[in-house]
Amino acid sequence: MKLSDLLEIIWSNMWRRRARTILTMIGVIIGSIAIFVIVSIGNGFQSYVSNQFSSFGDSNVITVVPYNSYGQQTTANSTKKKKLVLNDKSLKELKKLPGVKYCVPIINLQGNIKYKKNQLQSNFMGMEMKEYSKDHKLFAGKFSSDEGQECVIGYKLAKYIIGGNNSDNITDSQIKDLLRKRVHIMVSKVSDTGEQEDKEYSFRISGISLENSSDDFIVKIPLKAAKTLNQWKTDGTTDAAEQNNSTYGQVNVVVDDVKNINQIEKSINGLGYTASSLKEILDATNTTLNGVKMVIGALGAISLLVSAFGIANTMNMSIYERKKEIGVMKVIGAGLFDIKKVFIGEASAIGFMGGLIGVIIGFLINFIVNSVLRGYLSSGSSGGNVKIATASVGLVLFVLLFSLFIGFLSGIYPASKAAKLNVIKSIKDE
Repeated sequence: MKLSDLLEIIWSNMWRRRARTILTMIGVIIGSIAIFVIVSIGNGFQSYVSNQFSSFGDSNVITVVPYNSYGQQTTANSTKKKKLVLNDKSLKELKKLPGVKYCVPIINLQGNIKYKKNQLQSNFMGMEMKEYSKDHKLFAGKFSSDEGQECVIGYKLAKYIIGGNNSDNITDSQIKDLLRKRVHIMVSKVSDTGEQEDKEYSFRISGISLENSSDDFIVKIPLKAAKTLNQWKTDGTTDAAEQNNSTYGQVNVVVDDVKNINQIEKSINGLGYTASSLKEILDATNTTLNGVKMVIGALGAISLLVSAFGIANTMNMSIYERKKEIGVMKVIGAGLFDIKKVFIGEASAIGFMGGLIGVIIGFLINFIVNSVLRGYLSSGSSGGNVKIATASVGLVLFVLLFSLFIGFLSGIYPASKAAKLNVIKSIKDE
């Protein structure tokens, strides 16, 4: 039997009982929509979560802090193995690890930033600008030099010190006008008499950070300047001052390849420090989301499998209606395999067309879901491009092939039954 003849027979037989074919196909359509939309939403949400995590920092950065920074209990025996401070010796130790690109020591301080009449409490991050600027870009301006009295301020912080409570109306051009302007940084300490003392430092704005959650309200200053502020806070004479001036709150270890980040984390923890990274958190989150997506997707697959019984029932019923047709086909020379091809082809066609219609409707549902959720989830860096339901080519092919496979399996038993019909009895009964 020619392929063209086979396709013509399959198409005409499918629509001979149009209502029954459509009702049978609806089961496949519903199952296909379920799989398509569930997996699409799972993929989109996973991508959205990844983007949100990336706004909190870089995926190729490991944050290293002293062992007891998170409140771990140490004993006399364990303090020999665990590193309780981060200093220049620690930097050299971390830089020697294989896979480490460079290290950025950081001193964290708190205080107020003042520009004209506007003042806001902020976090100050002292760091080596030369190293940090290697892999980071700014919204405007440039990174300050490690020797100067310059700073880089966060995007939303810049809007606030310009407009105060009306910061939402500040434009990008107004933000850029802040470059080269001076701001005042005020830090406080408690004196020996218990009174609060304030000191003001002047910094020139050299750059504005890109808008993201991790930098929006951070003021980055050179490490040398941060040490000066720290020295004043501890009077610059006590042992504590010397210790604070030579130690760091954290060290950001930048790796040369994200694939090696887990191994490098283990090495850092082995040295006695506490290491963490966004990739570690993101991997754990993705594992959980993948598990949820597989379980819910399996429920959709079950509904598609149930539709296989509907296809098998439809094809089985059509055998009794088409006994004469089957008998005539055998008389004119059709072999058993030809009969099977007709019935399996019809079942496969119902499955494939149901899957195709399900994918088309699935795209429409995805569009509606994205349109409804865009207003709720759009923010800052993501803007209006948020997509919670995203379909890939692989997903489309999977749904179509799975639907086709379901139809194929459903047609095997009816096809075998039709091929075994007695020719004479079939024609005589009709």
